[in-house]
Amino acid sequence: DGRTEGPGPGGTMLGPTSVVADPEAERARDELYGPVVVCGVGGFFAEAFGERVLLLGPVDAASAKRAIDASKVGELARGFRNLPAVDTTGLAEIVARLSAWMAAEPRAAEVDLNPIILSPAGPTVVDARVVLS
Repeated sequence: DGRTEGPGPGGTMLGPTSVVADPEAERARDELYGPVVVCGVGGFFAEAFGERVLLLGPVDAASAKRAIDASKVGELARGFRNLPAVDTTGLAEIVARLSAWMAAEPRAAEVDLNPIILSPAGPTVVDARVVLS
């Protein structure tokens, strides 16, 4: 059901949610756009929804938040079944920082933050993979 016990108030987390940046795949399509950030739900939700939000980098936190809140991630974050509502501001900040770093670091080929657990206490990046070219 997407719940795990954890450190957030009430011990409930929404997850997993993933954020992935892969500028190489996008550059192969169009050199003009450079790094992009792809954000979407992870785990079994990814299979159920199949939705990804593509943001051209660098993206600011306000733009990232609007895009996230309009997506399935935002829908789940507003509360789903017995899951508490969680704020997506922290996730938007992660997306903005990742986007800025990808734009500034020419060796960054791929970054995968998966999962990012959203809880009432804020987001937690559980695992990260960085590939430099």
